[in-house]
Amino acid sequence: MKDHPLEQVRGNPSRPLQTIRQLAIDPEMCMYALTMSTAESKNIKEAMADSAWIEAMQEELHQFDRLQ
Repeated sequence: MKDHPLEQVRGNPSRPLQTIRQLAIDPEMCMYALTMSTAESKNIKEAMADSAWIEAMQEELHQFDRLQ
């Protein structure tokens, strides 16, 4: 996580990295991860600051181009 900006790190950055399998063992962490992974921006300003959202929107636009 040292190479990622702190605003992109979900959860406590001082905790060790956990895999999906490890999260499945801990139901509370599994629910937290699920909630965080499906969180949507509240407005366009928030969305435009989210590089993952921008990437997802670009991919959707590329899908439209491929379908034409």
